[in-house]
Amino acid sequence: MNKSKANRCPGCSRHCRAEHVRCKYGQKYFLKMHAPQEAAPDSSRKTGEKRKRKWEKHVRQGASLWKLLSAGSRIKRALRKKKTTEVQLMQALSSEEQAQLDALLDKLCLSLEQDE
Repeated sequence: MNKSKANRCPGCSRHCRAEHVRCKYGQKYFLKMHAPQEAAPDSSRKTGEKRKRKWEKHVRQGASLWKLLSAGSRIKRALRKKKTTEVQLMQALSSEEQAQLDALLDKLCLSLEQDE
C-alpha cells in the first residue's frame, strides 16, 4: 500500500483523504493548505509600516518613559547585532552623567519593587 501522506489528514487515526475529510481538524488543515497566501502574517512590514512593540500601547508616544523604552530597545538590538559595545555606549556619557543615569534607574527599579 503506497499512501500519499501529503493528501492525508494528520488529525486523527483515520487519516482521511483530502477529498473526504471526516474530522474538524482535517477540514481546517486542508482549508489552510489550499487557501491562497494573500494575507501574510508579516504584511505590515512589507508596506513600510513600522512594527509596534508590545509596550507602546501602554505609554504615550514621545513621553519620557517612551523615550527610555525606545532607547533600551535600540541599544539591545545594537548590542545583539554587535554594532557597538557597552564601553562604546558608555563613552558617550560623562562620568557625572553615568552616575546620574545609575541613580535614576535605581530609583525607578526601587519604586517598582515597592509596588509589588
